[in-house]
Amino acid sequence: MIPLTLRGRQDILREQDLMQRFFPRFRSPAAGFLAVCMGLVVFWMVTQTMGLLAAAGTSARDGAQSGTPVALLELRIEDGILIERQFLGRLEALQSADLSFDQDGVIDAVFLREGDMVAAGDRIARLTAEALDLERQALSASLSSAQSRFQLLQAEEERLQRLVAIGASPSNTLDRVSSERLGLASEMVELESALARLDLRRRNAELIAPFDGVIGALRARQGETVSAGQPMVSLFERGGAQFRVALHADFDATTLVDPHLQLRSGRSPVKLARQRPDVDPRTNMRIAIFTTDEADLTSFGATAMLIGQEPLALRGAWVPVEAMRASAEGFWIVLAVDDDMIAQRVAVEVLHLRGDQAFVSGVFETGTRIIGPGAHKVVAGQRVRAE
Repeated sequence: MIPLTLRGRQDILREQDLMQRFFPRFRSPAAGFLAVCMGLVVFWMVTQTMGLLAAAGTSARDGAQSGTPVALLELRIEDGILIERQFLGRLEALQSADLSFDQDGVIDAVFLREGDMVAAGDRIARLTAEALDLERQALSASLSSAQSRFQLLQAEEERLQRLVAIGASPSNTLDRVSSERLGLASEMVELESALARLDLRRRNAELIAPFDGVIGALRARQGETVSAGQPMVSLFERGGAQFRVALHADFDATTLVDPHLQLRSGRSPVKLARQRPDVDPRTNMRIAIFTTDEADLTSFGATAMLIGQEPLALRGAWVPVEAMRASAEGFWIVLAVDDDMIAQRVAVEVLHLRGDQAFVSGVFETGTRIIGPGAHKVVAGQRVRAE
């Protein structure tokens, strides 16, 4: 055992004093063991945390290198599009007429009802004709009497001509008989004309359908008195209909593709029949007439919708609305992807909207790839990859 010098003993006492000052809780062996255990636990936790951070950093680097998964769309440039146009108009019969009697009278009979089908020449209604029949009987009797007298005068005239020829009768008697015969002939012509006019009135006492059609409104009933020219019944032609619509003066209806009417009975194709040349100066509109062979006969006068496709010479491409977003500068942009799979901003102009699709123009060409729905998750300059 080496004896300690005074200086060495003082150094040992000083070290013990420092240990007791700075580590007072380790003065016992149990406390020291506990401190060692806690140190080991802390060391393990630190090493685990560093391992997780390193793994996360590696994953982030791998993700940055491979890119964000997105849905890519390939644009196809089109030089024209069809835009659906809708026009509200009125459905009409190809031909219609308000029929009336051309003379006063009392309605004797109505042979048809509203909604009935008629053929050209069918009787619709009739006026009472008793007075006309009586007048015709009188005229016929007068004409028969005149014809009998005419025959007698004609025979007398022939007899007097023979007597005058042999000098057995004066010529003035023959002249008187000839004059009476000529006057009676004129009277017979007047009677025959009166009978013809009466027969015409008798025929006009019946209202006849001028064309095949369907009966509309009946405005008079049996027993009612009507005046000449008073509308009696409306008649609409069968076998199709026409559609009358007002279009803007600058719109060319001949360019409309697949025009059709939307009716209660379904879709009815139509074709342009004619356009009126005059323009309403108040509305700058003009009338166009379309015809159809499949119209519902019960819908004359009803409004209907004309639907067709108008071709427009616009150059662009269709993109989903969800692929566009507004820029800070105030215009619309899409994110295009270059060969290095880096997202780039491309400004576009919206030309037309159709549902969830927009027809846009911009600095792109056929085959350009853009980010589809979900583009809001990507910023320009970011690397992406196709899903």
